[in-house]
Amino acid sequence: MSNKKLTGVSMPEASTREKLSTPVSQHGYEYVNDNVANHFSSSICSHPLVDPVLYGCREEHVFCRVCLEEANSLGLVECPLCREEVSKEHRRPLGGPLVRLLNALQVYCPHRRQGCKWTGSRSEVSAHVSMDCEHCPCVYAVNGSVVFV
Repeated sequence: MSNKKLTGVSMPEASTREKLSTPVSQHGYEYVNDNVANHFSSSICSHPLVDPVLYGCREEHVFCRVCLEEANSLGLVECPLCREEVSKEHRRPLGGPLVRLLNALQVYCPHRRQGCKWTGSRSEVSAHVSMDCEHCPCVYAVNGSVVFV
């Protein structure tokens, strides 16, 4: 087993350690091609859709699940765009091709500004950050001990 040296700490390979940090929210991702990502943005947060929900209005507007939940917690009962009132039973999560396309969007590592050169699909970020990113200032569990890197 080879060791990786990070800021003076000898770290085992990624497969033998467990990162204890929390990944960055998908709303915080920086997209490789903003022009493509902007075509799939939510009208509430202006970011590419995350966990898209079909609102159920006649216009079939789509929003991020978290954004919609926040709007609903503020008492919003109508569609944020067309103002049609829709019961929660008519709202449904979207899956299939749209979600696969969104998850295939290429993004930079959330630690790009710290020097990470990785790019990959949105669906791969969590695995990269949790196991492979050497630029992530994180806490690891290594053989039962906590190591700050």
